[in-house]
Amino acid sequence: MDRRSFLASVPLLAGAAAGCSRPAEETSSPRTDPNASTSGSSSAIPAALGVQLYTLRSVMQDPAATFATVASLGYREVELAGLYGLSPQALRGLLDDAGLRTPSTHVGLERFEPDAREALFDEAATLGHEWLVCPWTPEELRTPDGYRRLADLFNEAGEAAGARGLSVGYHNHAFEFESLDGGPSGLQILLERGSPGLLSFQLDLFWAVDAGEDPLGWFAAHPGRWASVHAKDRTVDGTMVSVGDGTLDFAELIDAGVAAGVRHVFVEHDQPADPIESVARSVRHLESLRRNGA
Repeated sequence: MDRRSFLASVPLLAGAAAGCSRPAEETSSPRTDPNASTSGSSSAIPAALGVQLYTLRSVMQDPAATFATVASLGYREVELAGLYGLSPQALRGLLDDAGLRTPSTHVGLERFEPDAREALFDEAATLGHEWLVCPWTPEELRTPDGYRRLADLFNEAGEAAGARGLSVGYHNHAFEFESLDGGPSGLQILLERGSPGLLSFQLDLFWAVDAGEDPLGWFAAHPGRWASVHAKDRTVDGTMVSVGDGTLDFAELIDAGVAAGVRHVFVEHDQPADPIESVARSVRHLESLRRNGA
């Protein structure tokens, strides 16, 4: 099931599925350095690592059991991608029982509109969210004017969210890095028109590299704008793999991210063959880097 179908199947998110969903993207030609080091160490990797639950969507028929497994692997945070047929209160209870918190969630674009915000904010308060992140821009808005409209919407939503102790964020894929009409990219427009303090960003490390970009350069150019990252790895041929099985140097990337303001690291894999094994491999790799860097 892709992100569009998944969102459409989840109560409270169905109305937003068309506007802010995330179908699988094709991988592109190799852009990573085949000689890149993945054996570094880092003392900046957060003690409370998280996982984006989209990775585990195929095993979420029993949320309580999945949450218990996630916690047993060493995760302390999860990022939501829906409510899995539960009320916010019921879902919060299951998370509390497993000792997990959910500082961030992915929600549809329509939920940032004025007539939908308060319900979203109420839901976030129940679940304990800090960040409300839009993970997708529909194709019809991928123009300079479209991204400016999005930035204005996120600024307005961010101001309203701030009054409730919440923050608004945006998650990239590869297309946001493409130059528009020979000018700035969509991500550049969102960064420049989105107000610091009202709009933050979640840098997906795989998609940045897949677009031919250096995440280190984006961290350095826009310090303070990055609230979290998605940790997913990439092989030389562009295949998405579990963290530690590809060429990305997560010690270096997370060090730079934390220096630029990153507070949360969420493991993700869009199409894992074995979701539990994938998130287990990923957290083991990140924890090994932290131990080495301590």
